[in-house]
Amino acid sequence: MPNSVKPTSLLVSLVVAGGVAGSAIRVAFFELIPSDGFPWPTVAINLLGAGLIGLLLPRLRGRHHHMALAVLGVGGTATTFSTLTLDTVTLLEVGRYTAVLGYLTLSLVGGFLLAALGLRMGRVR
Repeated sequence: MPNSVKPTSLLVSLVVAGGVAGSAIRVAFFELIPSDGFPWPTVAINLLGAGLIGLLLPRLRGRHHHMALAVLGVGGTATTFSTLTLDTVTLLEVGRYTAVLGYLTLSLVGGFLLAALGLRMGRVR
């Protein structure tokens, strides 16, 4: 949301409600997607989230309540940079340098591409 939007108690409540939903989605990904020592659940939720946030942003522009709930709450909680960072450090600590390179490439390049695709698809024509 633009910096000019004042955080009202309703907007904060919507972000919190979306955060609860985003957390539940994240937990579901970790329970449903097997991990063989490579952080596949994190990759999956972050890539999906990047695409969906890209898709939603143009459609929700100016609709601050919807943006607070869907993008900041659900999307922001389901996708986290902190998990990507922790997964990277964990792989580095066990000497899986090739996995780190693949993980960061897939996560960052894939995330940017899916966000761009989502933005393109989300533009209302």
